[in-house]
Amino acid sequence: MSRLDHYLALNYHKRLYQDDEGDWIVEIDDLPGCVADGKTPDEAIANGREAMRSWMESRISAGLDIPEPSVAEEYSGRILLRMPKYIHRRLAIQAQQESSSLNQYILSLLSYCCAQIRSGSLQAISSAHEPAPRAYYLAPNASVATSSFQSGEAAGFDEVLAGFSGTSRQAYGASQGGRA
Repeated sequence: MSRLDHYLALNYHKRLYQDDEGDWIVEIDDLPGCVADGKTPDEAIANGREAMRSWMESRISAGLDIPEPSVAEEYSGRILLRMPKYIHRRLAIQAQQESSSLNQYILSLLSYCCAQIRSGSLQAISSAHEPAPRAYYLAPNASVATSSFQSGEAAGFDEVLAGFSGTSRQAYGASQGGRA
């Protein structure tokens, strides 16, 4: 088996997505700059195989190394994530409203955002974020000016994000085993 055949037989991770013009794009993650397109997903994948061959041939002829595919076992699927308490509270409440575990809810949010980024419809988190209407965040007894709320400098901001005030907040904390 030739060196080229050895690398072509390896399982490189490919990303397939559709661009704004409707063409299908395939990118080979471990081969920087190795990209192909096609009018259909099948055509893009076939063109991707040819792009891999050309990419590898040019590296071999230049005397350069060809990277091995990344190994999926490098990722355990577990991460430790630290966040401010008000975000933790807000996510817990939203997960409860969706009848989902907090872990599953956060995973669904991450998956959705990754898909949006991959599709190109989410350019940057900050510019794509649309604040929810004021009523969504404020509990009936909460009073915060819209301008100060949006700037994040409102008094009692964590209560506003949680959507609870006074006894509602205490009741929610008790229903969650004391963790809000």
